Amino acid sequence: MTNELQLFSGDVILAGTVAEIMLREGCKDFIETGTLDGGTSLGMHKLFPDVTVWTVEAHEERFNNNRRDRFAGTGIKDFFGDSPTVLREQIIPNLKDRHPLFYLDAHSPVSFPILGELDAIAACAHLEPIIVIHDFYNPWRADMDCEIDPEGKLQDWDYVYDHLVPIYPDGPVAFYNQYATTHQIGVVFIGTERI
Repeated sequence: MTNELQLFSGDVILAGTVAEIMLREGCKDFIETGTLDGGTSLGMHKLFPDVTVWTVEAHEERFNNNRRDRFAGTGIKDFFGDSPTVLREQIIPNLKDRHPLFYLDAHSPVSFPILGELDAIAACAHLEPIIVIHDFYNPWRADMDCEIDPEGKLQDWDYVYDHLVPIYPDGPVAFYNQYATTHQIGVVFIGTERI
């Protein structure tokens, strides 16, 4: 498998943490936004063949770059479009089981849909979703990379908190990654206890 098709870009610590959460919480749906070439979604399908894997990619060239061939026969549900819209209209209405796990990694210099994605996820708050946000500011590891939106705002707890309240009205439980095995990028895990 080439580097571009590695599960979580080769971060085995992140992959292990997500896998442990999936097993512990009995997740039956894995939803990835910002799927790129599909390495993470394909890897999750291989690890959890009984889990429904949903993917969303808004970049047309990435979406059309052999993804149909890679996903052929897997049952992965692959969507092209704006992730908040696809989540709201095509994915969330079809989720039935508790604890769907959302892996949110859709951002670019021109598109930063995280707040819209969280607003869409609020529609399935009754399923007690688990949300993993990549490129998130980790206050315990300020040396890890994180994203800044087009207006210069840091993707951190203050940035997302008001959009989490409708999903977790009793207050969100969260923890951060402490280590990474490839790129040093911050990750927050929301809606579940620390592994």
